[in-house]
Amino acid sequence: MRARAAFSSSIGALVLLAASHSRAAEPHADGVVVGEYGGGESMREPGADPAVAAARAKLAVGDPGGAAIDLTRVIDSAPDNAAAMALRAEAFNRMGRPEAALVDAKAALERDPRRVDALENLALALLLTGRFKEALDIGGIAIDLDPGRAAAHAVRAYAQEKLGDREGALWDMETAAALEP
Repeated sequence: MRARAAFSSSIGALVLLAASHSRAAEPHADGVVVGEYGGGESMREPGADPAVAAARAKLAVGDPGGAAIDLTRVIDSAPDNAAAMALRAEAFNRMGRPEAALVDAKAALERDPRRVDALENLALALLLTGRFKEALDIGGIAIDLDPGRAAAHAVRAYAQEKLGDREGALWDMETAAALEP
């Protein structure tokens, strides 16, 4: 019972922590950058854009506004860049602008429906705007595509908590904690 009380009081902070977790990009032996996209999705991104890498670095040091500015330039010059849109959605979520994050996450998914980072950022934006059932559903899709995503589990846990499913919420939060100790 005590664990559930602690869970309820700290889940919001855990959701934001898990959703904001990202790691730096690393060069691969073949020169392709392998990095963390939008809160942790590993992807091989041929010819990775240095401006996107710079924006990712700004997010890693807590500068979502600077990242959003850089990513806006990228998107202005390459309007079909789903990676930049998904990452800017993350920046907007971190800036407390979930409505803007909704727009970018949806645009990224229109271009690449299987972008788990865009799904995570969409789920978080839905959560932050009080659309808990939609956040639960989108978080579930992200988890179906990649069950190893701590942020998706954390967002889904918070949505479940808000919808009254404490058992499901506890399971997802424990899973998120195990994935990102």
